[in-house]
Order: sequence, then C-alpha cells, then structure tokens
Amino acid sequence: MLLQAALCLASTLLFALIWPPFGWWWLAFIAIAPLTIAVLQPTPLTKTAWRTFCLAFFTQWPAWIFVEWWLVQLTPPGMVGLALYCTFYTALYAVMIRAIGRAHLPKALPMTVLVPLVWTACEFLRTSVVLGGYPWYHLGVPLAGAADGSGIWAQSASLFGTRPVPASSSTGGARVDPQRRRTLGARR
Repeated sequence: MLLQAALCLASTLLFALIWPPFGWWWLAFIAIAPLTIAVLQPTPLTKTAWRTFCLAFFTQWPAWIFVEWWLVQLTPPGMVGLALYCTFYTALYAVMIRAIGRAHLPKALPMTVLVPLVWTACEFLRTSVVLGGYPWYHLGVPLAGAADGSGIWAQSASLFGTRPVPASSSTGGARVDPQRRRTLGARR
C-alpha cells in the first residue's frame, strides 16, 4: 500500500515538473505511468472505485495546486477550486483505468492503447466539455513546438507511443510504422 501511495506521489512530482518554472517537458512521456501502475495493483487502497478515486485525488491535488499557483494572486479560492476541478479528472482517469484493468479488457486491447485513449478522453472532458472547459495544461502541450498538425489531442496520445510521431517529437527510439500510419490516417 505504501508503494502505491509513493507511485502516485511520484506521478504528482513528475507532472508538476513538466510546467514552468521547471519546464522539464520530457517528463511528460512518463508523468502518468506511476499513477497508472499504482491503480492497477489490487490492494486495499484500490479495492473499490471510491478508494481508487480518493487515492488518486488526494495524491494528485498537490500537482494541480502547484500548476495553478499563479492564480493565488488573483483569487486564492479560485485557485483552490480550479485545482480541485482539474484533479477530479485525473482521479476519473485512475478509476476508469482501474475498471478497465479489472474487467480484463487489456486482453482485447493492450493497455498501450487503452491508457492514452482514457487519458485523452479525460483531458477532452476537462478542457472542452464540462462547464465550458479549461483548456490549459494538456499533457501534450509541452510538445506543442513539435506539433505535426494533428492537434493537441494527438500530441497527448502520442506521449504513450500509440501513434506514429514525427522524428522531431520522438524520443527514446520511437519508431514510425508505415502500416499504422495509414491505419491512423496520418499524413505521409
């Protein structure tokens, strides 16, 4: 159980370090991996969806407080509220991944496909749908300089290696598979 909490807190730290003043954008590639690993472990902390939600919510909230810190000069209650709002979607991601993992869907689709789909869906809800959205702090934003015209959603999904990315935005031996490129409708 302690390892799960440590993994969630590691994810919090990695996420916070992506943004200014640090700007360590390369951490975007691994920022949610510890959280994902933690919520997929069947322990008392993730026994129910509610416990998983609470684990993710209370460990990820500090990252959003850090990211939204600039708002404290304008509206301290607004900063806290916005951090709670954004943290809700990170916790929603954790609950959804836990449910998918427990439903044995990874046998039908690998987690390398499901994780970016669920993360990107939660980002889409947070930034475009619910309450008019808050379109800041997409996980793919640090890669915006390397955008290939596919949009921020594809950049967020590409962090997990599920779609071909241009050589300018790939790291660590990412490969482009011409067959998948055609399948995903990317430009040649």
